[in-house]
Amino acid sequence: MQLPIEFATADREFYAPLENARDDGEVFRPSRVPEGWTGVESGVWTFWHRPGHADLVDDGWKVHVSARPERLRDVLDRAAEVCFAHSVPFKHLSTRLFYLATHQKYAHRSESGRLIAA
Repeated sequence: MQLPIEFATADREFYAPLENARDDGEVFRPSRVPEGWTGVESGVWTFWHRPGHADLVDDGWKVHVSARPERLRDVLDRAAEVCFAHSVPFKHLSTRLFYLATHQKYAHRSESGRLIAA
């Protein structure tokens, strides 16, 4: 469930889901993606997997990775490198705007505090 502040972030005139935000800001992507891996944007997340292999599950054990704003790219690159090396599918927030919206004071607790889930 998104809170009204997230709906106001996407559009200043009308409530809209956060993933509808038209942001020209920074897009996140691991700097090195091995051959055979596919990145798919869905909502505020970008999912990485190898076609034909297991995708992320809705529940069960996951690892959540957080990062300070000034370290987002470094943390994404390091975590992605480990996930790629061990064939672990993962997702990360797609843009800096999505990171800022999900890490602000009034963000929904189930979505806040993470940059990556593996």
